[in-house]
Amino acid sequence: MRTSSSTMLTTTPCNRRYEAWANLYILHPQRSIFAKLENDKFRPDEETAAEVRRCESCDLLILDDLGTEMTTSFVQSALYQLVNGRMIAGRSTIISTNLAPEELGQRYGAAILSRIEGGYEILPFFGEDIRRKR
Repeated sequence: MRTSSSTMLTTTPCNRRYEAWANLYILHPQRSIFAKLENDKFRPDEETAAEVRRCESCDLLILDDLGTEMTTSFVQSALYQLVNGRMIAGRSTIISTNLAPEELGQRYGAAILSRIEGGYEILPFFGEDIRRKR
């Protein structure tokens, strides 16, 4: 439901000011984005560097299912750098997660929680998990 809702935000009529996203990028943290950020920092190659730059500079980044990845100090730092850098650059980001704000703070630290609470509109979703209905 959260993933579908996040992607629908990119095409709904209420978002007319964003009639065409020139560069949309959907990231799934558990599918190695943080590993790519780590490789770019410690073992850079052209392909990984290009993907990281795209993630940093795309018009709209959807960070889907935050909290499903293994959280390390590198992940905490990389997430902060990504979110903070995009906020400073005025780039749009949607984050979906099952974590409550308090859990985000515990897992990623006060600085990232502060950025999320101060720079994002938090929209809680309620209801049954559609995957359990199948």
